[in-house]
Amino acid sequence: MNDLHQKELLLKSILENTRAQTQAIEDDELELLETLITRREGIIRQVDKLDQEMARTTPGTSKEPTGPIKELLRQIITIDDANQELMEKSVQDMGKEVEAVKEELRTIRERRRQGESYVPEYGDYREEGVFFDTRE
Repeated sequence: MNDLHQKELLLKSILENTRAQTQAIEDDELELLETLITRREGIIRQVDKLDQEMARTTPGTSKEPTGPIKELLRQIITIDDANQELMEKSVQDMGKEVEAVKEELRTIRERRRQGESYVPEYGDYREEGVFFDTRE
């Protein structure tokens, strides 16, 4: 198999992986996203190894991507940039949720403190019964 064809196949798998990452980000599936990122890093290592092998076997070839490879790289970069924006938005949304939960906890604590102010200090102690003075 031709090295350029093999590189094109690897880049197509990176493109599919990047699209799957988009879906994982949108669905808030962080475990799946982590798995996809790990796979992508492995594929990128394979592409790097292939590039080094191509540079060794065919010296003088241009490192500038051409044709379909250039188009694949452009698509990957475009989707990856969109994924970065989605992740940043997701992180901001999570930060807002954390702040909302903190505020809710603050109000719950305040209400509890206010409620405790009106409860007798020693619980439900009531003086009942009759006292008989037995002194003479």
